[in-house]
Formats: sequence, structure tokens, C-alpha cells
Amino acid sequence: MHVVNAAVVAPRTFAMLERDLTPGPGQVLLRIRACGICHSEMQAFLNGPASGAPPLLLGHEGVGEVVQLGEGVDGFAVGDRVSGLFGQAFATHALADAARILRVPSSLRDEEALLEPIKCVVTAARGASYEFGDDVALVGCGYMGLLVLSCLRGGGARQIVGIDVDPARLELARELGATAVVDARGGRSDVVNAVRELTGGRMIDVAIEAAGNGAALELACSVLRRTRPKLVMVGYHNRPQTIDLTEFAAKGLIMHVTHPSYSEDQIEDMRRALWALEMGIIPAGRLVTHRYSLHEIAAGFEAALTPPAGYVKGVVIP
Repeated sequence: MHVVNAAVVAPRTFAMLERDLTPGPGQVLLRIRACGICHSEMQAFLNGPASGAPPLLLGHEGVGEVVQLGEGVDGFAVGDRVSGLFGQAFATHALADAARILRVPSSLRDEEALLEPIKCVVTAARGASYEFGDDVALVGCGYMGLLVLSCLRGGGARQIVGIDVDPARLELARELGATAVVDARGGRSDVVNAVRELTGGRMIDVAIEAAGNGAALELACSVLRRTRPKLVMVGYHNRPQTIDLTEFAAKGLIMHVTHPSYSEDQIEDMRRALWALEMGIIPAGRLVTHRYSLHEIAAGFEAALTPPAGYVKGVVIP
């Protein structure tokens, strides 16, 4: 089938690339219905392909409709709507291994059924487990952080404190289960003082960092109590950074990096993600705030890089 991909051909530059795709054994060909914009691909957008390298085909948060089955595929039919672990989905069509996708129930809209990031949310929530009566803090109330928060509410935490620099996102954190919020625009000392007051001086047992930068990691550490607290990394750190580990060592913290390789079974985490989406536990569709056509994809990446007012999550709809 003749398809069109939005390809990164130079720094911050997409072009439309035409090619032909045919599913091989065990594969399905999908018509892409939606694909989320993920910060893990931001460096590829900013840097472009290496000199002499082919264009970069991005997009790994896709939802598609099966249009062709490869040899040996069963359990799926043409017309099924699916999502899962496949790439190159900023396109009209993409290929997926049948063993790495799941059927999407009709109750879910395309943009709330982006199983790859929601699977990561489930992995992070399972790794961020806390004990009954713990004080928990979320540093970074973006798409991933807020969805992890939605998984943790009601689990017996004494309180869950949302920390961010965006008042609108802090309000979303309240709506999704935070018992208190702290505006971080005043700097680290103001945040630490606010958390100290909220916890009666005890500070935080489990801090979840979901911003993806060194400053957020240091801030998450600064609100933790001493003696084996837990710091959970949800944010995607895909570039060199300098981080002051002095306080990390002083507190003897336990760190969990809950990125995809932390999952013992990503397909099982996807199944749990589908259950949570169907039950309304993870309100993923509510956080999709911006939508772009395939030809508007560069504007979508620029918005994710420098979010306009009200931005939480952008989705490309070919």
C-alpha cells in the first residue's frame, strides 16, 4: 500500500515522505487514526538525522485500524481498532507486529486509547507503590505525571501533594486526586517550606519525578524525609545533565527508574492499562488538549517543547 510518513529531514523540520508498505508474516498494516506527541522523541526533532543518514520516522503512541493481515496472523480482522507497541506512526499507515498490539474496545475514543504511554503509566504506578499512611509528592503535573496520580489516588496515602510551576496543571492535579498542591514558581526553598508545613515537619515518604529534568529530580529529593525514602523517576531523561547528588546520598534514598525496561511484561501492563481506561481510573482523553494534522506536526512538536496556555498533551490525527 502507498503511504505517507511525516519524516524529520533536518533540525525542527518535517517533510512528507511517500513509500510502500506490505505486512510481512505476523504483521498487520494499520491505517493510523491518532498518534501522541512524546517528549522522548523531542531530541530527534531538535537535532534532525545525522549527516548522510536517512530521514527519521517517528511516532510510537499510535492507534490504528487494521486494513491488511500478514501471513499467519489470527485473532485480528480487517476493521479492528488496535493500539500497542509499534513505531513510525506519524503517518497515514504503519506496520505492527500482531503479538505486540491489543484490540481497543468501542467505548474508548482514539485519543484516549494511546496504549504505549498508558502502559508506561501503569508501569510507573506499580513501581511507585507506597505504604498505607505515607505522604506522597508528584513533581511535574504534565500528562504522564497526572495519569500516574490518577492511578495512585484512593490507595491509602495520607496525602498526595502535586508540585508544578503551572497553576492550571496544579488545578488538574487537584481534580485528579491531589489532596494539596504547591506552586513551584517561588523556588526550591518555598516548596520545601510549604511541604514541611503540609506534613507537620515530617516531609515526604515517596516522591515521584515526572518532569524529565535534573532540576525536578533535585527538587523531588529536597522534599523527601531522611532515612530510606523512595524517589520514583517517571520523567524521560534523554540528554546529558549535571545533577547534584549530595542530598541523594545524605538521605540514603531508594530510587526506582520506572521506564519501559522496568516492566517485567509490557503486554500485561497494556492489558492493565486497557482495564484502567475502561473503568475510568485513568482519564487519558481528558488530558489531550491539542490536535494537529499530519502537515501541522512541526507545530505540534514546537507546542510540546514550549507549551502554550492550557497545553497538556498533543495528538496528531492524520
